[in-house]
Amino acid sequence: MKPYPVLLAPLMRPMPWGGDRLKKIAGTSRADGPVGEAWVMSVRNGAVSRILNGPLAGSDLSEYLEYFPDARGAACADEVFPLLIKIIDAADKLSVQVHPDDAYAAKNEKEPGKTEMWYIIDAEPGSVITAGLSHGVKVEQLASGEPDEAFFRKIYPAPGDVVFVPPGLVHSIGAGILLCEIQQNSDLTYRIFDFDRKWGGVPRPLHLQKAADCVVNYSNDDIEALRFSRSDRSDPSELCSCDKFRVERFRTTDDTPAVFRVKNDRFSALTVVSSDANAELESENTIVPLSFGSCVFLPAGTGDVRVRGNAVFLISEI
Repeated sequence: MKPYPVLLAPLMRPMPWGGDRLKKIAGTSRADGPVGEAWVMSVRNGAVSRILNGPLAGSDLSEYLEYFPDARGAACADEVFPLLIKIIDAADKLSVQVHPDDAYAAKNEKEPGKTEMWYIIDAEPGSVITAGLSHGVKVEQLASGEPDEAFFRKIYPAPGDVVFVPPGLVHSIGAGILLCEIQQNSDLTYRIFDFDRKWGGVPRPLHLQKAADCVVNYSNDDIEALRFSRSDRSDPSELCSCDKFRVERFRTTDDTPAVFRVKNDRFSALTVVSSDANAELESENTIVPLSFGSCVFLPAGTGDVRVRGNAVFLISEI
């Protein structure tokens, strides 16, 4: 048996700020209460994506990677699987938070840091992303009562926009935003302020000292450079390229399929951010139906892949 493209079942993550939009993602079990995140590709302890298709259906992605040790590719041979991909539904605003870089995370948490990128799928009018602190503002000011809006720099996103979130950037996703997040395989979030919310009857913990250790005071020019408007660009279009991952967007129609190539030395991950019911992926003898929220792990060396039907999808690789 050869490695083949595997369709992954999303892992639903209830969150106090979540909504209902992720419950329609195909291949998932029913979820009660607000769902904030669908982890559509995950290899983390206690949260490993299950395979939905082919000979290894019912296994998980960790088992697949053990069965096909070369599926990651030589460029991804490190012990830690490099990527985690989510779709986030912010019905309410998220906490004000920050992520550590690799050095701080390795020393204090024994895992990778967290660099991430957001692709905006939908944004209600007036929705806002907090990105960075105003000049001179300190973490301690954010924790003493509800922070003043003037403490933050803001981005007003539109569908098709990309926001890059480096370690050390204080940020929060505002209410009314649906996005796809491509990130390092890390779950390290240091909360600075959480609007006095309770989860399971108790306040969620804050991490003020660690947050203060990690905050970087990015300049106005730095913040402006984090947001990229891609809605008017032709596809395929490179959305982001950094030292942790590269992300490209493709659009297909019934009349115009998309063809791309998976490299020999690294895997790719395909994530559908918009789709009609007729979209599908074809690679050699494998056909995978695609819908909103579908994520397909494409093993290294897959070669040419064709996507047909009406869809917008992201290809992520390291």
